[in-house]
Amino acid sequence: MDISVVICTYNRAASLCRTLTSLIQQDAGPDLVWEIVVVDNNSNDSTAATVAEFASSTPVPITYVWEKQQGLSFARNAGIDKSRGRILAFTDDDVTPASDWLRRIVASMKQYNADGVGGKILPKWPCTPPAWLTADKSDVLLQRLALLDSDTVCVAKPNIPVKIFGANMAYKRDMFQQIGNFDITLGRVAARLYSHEEKNLIERALSLHKVIVYDPQVLVWHHIAAERLRKSYFRRLSMADGEKRAARNEPSGKWHFCGVPIRMFPHALRDFWRWIWSVLRLSARSFRRETKLWFYFGFVKFRMQDYFGRKRTGSRSAFFGSNIKFRRK
Repeated sequence: MDISVVICTYNRAASLCRTLTSLIQQDAGPDLVWEIVVVDNNSNDSTAATVAEFASSTPVPITYVWEKQQGLSFARNAGIDKSRGRILAFTDDDVTPASDWLRRIVASMKQYNADGVGGKILPKWPCTPPAWLTADKSDVLLQRLALLDSDTVCVAKPNIPVKIFGANMAYKRDMFQQIGNFDITLGRVAARLYSHEEKNLIERALSLHKVIVYDPQVLVWHHIAAERLRKSYFRRLSMADGEKRAARNEPSGKWHFCGVPIRMFPHALRDFWRWIWSVLRLSARSFRRETKLWFYFGFVKFRMQDYFGRKRTGSRSAFFGSNIKFRRK
């Protein structure tokens, strides 16, 4: 088996149907042997029936995998274990790959002698996107929707990371055998919008001198749901980032207040005034600056909850302290 396409899904039977339809229409060529592996991460909709219908009516082998443990990293790891391909290509259940997607992955890996390849992710908007989302030329907010539109090939190095998102990425199986699978303490879990599992994987690969490439010719389209075009969605994303950062076993520094590093407060105050100034100037950056404040809020919220939870059990005795260790959540 040359390639296994791994799709992790959770209660999105309708959009999964669109993704499977685009995949079975791939112009893979006569020599490429490939399969589809759908990992159902504890869905309660018609996902299983949808996969069974496709599996019975297409020449492309389709394997259905049930993963009860909630979490995107658990689901991806189950897909790795149940697949047979030498290359594992990952995409999402709301994505439409280009018709030559698989051929481009193989060609890019050969051209750059790469262990991993990611590519361009363009949007399929449900309506005209709001101005606050597209006006910021830094593309930071667009990247929060897993969109990438660079036309430049980038070969990552340990000190030069590359942006590759889970909607469009592929890795050789032997790379996972050497560096391990996705970190199960990272990644989305149902409605909790955690992330960074893809970045963590790339960092571990680069530490072992693996070759990771961004190639814009490897192309997919991401269907953006209407609810993701609301500011509330980005606020939740940013707060979840703060919570996940706070949950890591990182020391708080020499001094902390209720588990929050003292050094964080001047940074938060600085970003608060930058946000106020951008709002007064009607800057396109104002909402992006606001999302940084939601990151701080998520971080502080988690650390204080953790602190007072431990204080109730007698493991902490003061508001101020040093070198406190925090549990993973």
